[in-house]
Amino acid sequence: MYKVLASDIDNTLTASAKEVSPETYAAVRRAVDAGIKVVLATGRGYKGALHICRALDLHGPVINYGGARVNDIDTGDTLLSEAVPPEDILELLELARELDVHAQIYQGDGIVYERESAWADKYASYLGINRVIDPDIRKKQWANVPKLLYIMDPERVKKLEPMLVKRFEGRLEVCLSSPPYIEFTAAGIGKGSALKWLAEEYWGFKREEVAAIGDNTLDNSMLAYAGLSAAVEDGADATLALADIITPPCAGNGVGWLIDNVLLKGKGSE
Repeated sequence: MYKVLASDIDNTLTASAKEVSPETYAAVRRAVDAGIKVVLATGRGYKGALHICRALDLHGPVINYGGARVNDIDTGDTLLSEAVPPEDILELLELARELDVHAQIYQGDGIVYERESAWADKYASYLGINRVIDPDIRKKQWANVPKLLYIMDPERVKKLEPMLVKRFEGRLEVCLSSPPYIEFTAAGIGKGSALKWLAEEYWGFKREEVAAIGDNTLDNSMLAYAGLSAAVEDGADATLALADIITPPCAGNGVGWLIDNVLLKGKGSE
């Protein structure tokens, strides 16, 4: 019944930057062998997601930057691209300065930010991506920026998120991914819009043939779109509330559980 499985990476599929558990790998291969198109949908850029795509031996599209880009895994070619409006980028950068939080934009497969930051050091090292410090970042016009990211203490994330959602309502999508991150993409752009484009226009499937699994509000749009939505049990409350199915946690191979107990049920899976 299901032709597509879209899965978030971090804290859903894996808790590691570049590694996938043997159990998850085996389950994904069973899904692929059964004819299901497994597509990763992540806040990571193409380079940051490539390690996981290769670890799973996946080919075809990958959804990057929270839905702002779709790339071909093997060639790196961009299949779909959306950008944050330049005026919103400048407003977000100015606001980050006022709030004293780290902000970074994305250019190519690297990040650009204003001043030295331990947050940026850790982020870039985790994903193995390039970084550039540009003291004049707030004085420039930026184009082709798929998303902007704020990084801060998780407790501060909880306090600032409601204000940011209200301030940018109708102009930007404001979502949470991993605990220290608040992510911004253009209005109407998210994992759900990218998944809809892939499923219906790129592959020609129906919404009812699509399943999706995630753990945080950056995943909510694709869970809302999918014919079958799932969330790992240690996910955010707002994401759990959207899910048709609650799986074991990320560390308990929730994606593999979904594959074997729901998507492949009755198809001879072990």
